[in-house]
Amino acid sequence: MRVVGGIHRGRKIKSPRGRTTRPTPDMVREALFNILNLKVVHCNFLDIFAGTGAVGLEALSRGANYAAFIEKDRTACKIITENLESLDLLGKADVLCFNATEGMKKLEKKDKSFDIIFLDPPYYKNEVDPCLEYLRNSGILKPDSIIVVQHPWDISIRHDGFICVKQKKYGKTILSFLIKEEKT
Repeated sequence: MRVVGGIHRGRKIKSPRGRTTRPTPDMVREALFNILNLKVVHCNFLDIFAGTGAVGLEALSRGANYAAFIEKDRTACKIITENLESLDLLGKADVLCFNATEGMKKLEKKDKSFDIIFLDPPYYKNEVDPCLEYLRNSGILKPDSIIVVQHPWDISIRHDGFICVKQKKYGKTILSFLIKEEKT
């Protein structure tokens, strides 16, 4: 795997062996960051279900000020940390080895908030709903935050309290872009 854009473009990143993670393909990462474009520059980026950390690393390479990675697999967390170290990005990131909700609670206790939140949960395990439910009332979500959910093409996500402003399909993967619904 490689970083596909930004100052670390072309640099190799490690990935855990086996099937415990499903890295976001280069083509999907490239498309994601082409859509987000300049919103990434100087943002705080949260990569939930980070796996290899490729998406958060990509955000840092493209100008994000800070990235947090939430991943419950200890081996994956170690590899994310090694990738951050090899790219000299340790000072711009936190790796939280917790499940998604616990990781978000830890970040909220640290008064962290994010401009872009990327969710790439294991497919077909209903992990999106609890995350969105937590985010809807969480302090880690800024008023103008963008949430991007990567999910399989044959599953539609419920996004109560959020508006889906864009969806893009890449093979069997969909990226859904959500913003918080304003209360009237």
